Order: sequence, then structure tokens, then C-alpha cells
Amino acid sequence: MNGAKPETIKTNQNYHKMKTLLITMLSLLSIAFSVHAEEGKEKKKKSQKADMTALIKKYDKDGDGKLSGKEKKAMTPEDKKAMKKAAKSKKKSGEKKPEGEKKKCEKKKEGEAKKEKTKKEKSKKDKKDKES
Repeated sequence: MNGAKPETIKTNQNYHKMKTLLITMLSLLSIAFSVHAEEGKEKKKKSQKADMTALIKKYDKDGDGKLSGKEKKAMTPEDKKAMKKAAKSKKKSGEKKPEGEKKKCEKKKEGEAKKEKTKKEKSKKDKKDKES
């Protein structure tokens, strides 16, 4: 044989079994915690979305589904805080903007780019006029 005592061999085998068991249990435990955390986030998102919808319904006087400046001014300070909190969580969660909002943002960026281009062209023209 290899010269190792039978007690030592048995102890090493038990050590490896315990080590494997411990690693498996820790892995399962970490998976369980991560699943539980995700469920909590989903519940929180749904709750905040419901809060946002309720606040919009409460203050939307013209019924367009959005709050105008006057409607926002009519909000109580508590409701304003709740609205901000729900809006922040919406941004963090990565919810996409509706198509209309995307188009508005794109148009605004295009308009700013055109203004910048016009300024550059005007400054180039002024430089040429000065040189002449």
C-alpha cells in the first residue's frame, strides 16, 4: 500500500464529503436569497407604479393621463414627494419611455443640433467677412 494509515484515509474522505456538502448548501442558500430579493423588487415596483397611477388619477382634471403645470401645483407636498419617489424608481428600473416621449426627445436633440450647426456656420461666415 501507499503507507497511509486507514484512519487518516477515512478522515480525509470525511473531510472532503463535509467540504462538498458545505459548498452545496451555501450555493443553494445564496440562490434562495437572490430569488427572494428579486421578488421583493418586483413587488416594490408594482406598488410604486400603482401609487403613481393613483396620484395621476387624483390630480388629472382634464383627463389626458398626464399632469399639467397647474395640476402639479395643486398637489400636496406629501403627494409631490410620493410622485418623485415613484418617478425615481421608474428611472432606476429601466422602464422605457412611451413612443411619444421618445420622439419628443429625439426632436429636441435634432433641434439643438441644428442650432449648433447654424452657429458654427455663422461664425465661419463672420471670420471670412473679417478676412476680406
